[in-house]
Amino acid sequence: RLATMLHAVWVVLFVSLAPAFIAKLPSSALAGVLIVTGIHLVNFRPMIQAIAQNWRVAWPWPATAIAVIGTDLLRGLAIGLALAMISAVPNRGSRPVN
Repeated sequence: RLATMLHAVWVVLFVSLAPAFIAKLPSSALAGVLIVTGIHLVNFRPMIQAIAQNWRVAWPWPATAIAVIGTDLLRGLAIGLALAMISAVPNRGSRPVN
């Protein structure tokens, strides 16, 4: 985990100290780096296990991924957060009467 934190520090330093250089890079190259980095940061095994065990609980994960790909990062995460909040309130409004 130290390597991950140091990587984040290097990225922040590079972005803050060399914006003119970054502006000259093609957007597609930056997008490719972002995609590869994001894929390496995600641990897919627990997500696949959770989806296989209980789809009703885990469905916001793939929905968030689709929303991020279909829109942009911020909107996709907002959609995923809203879906997770909706799924966290099961059977809302249908409480059994005792």
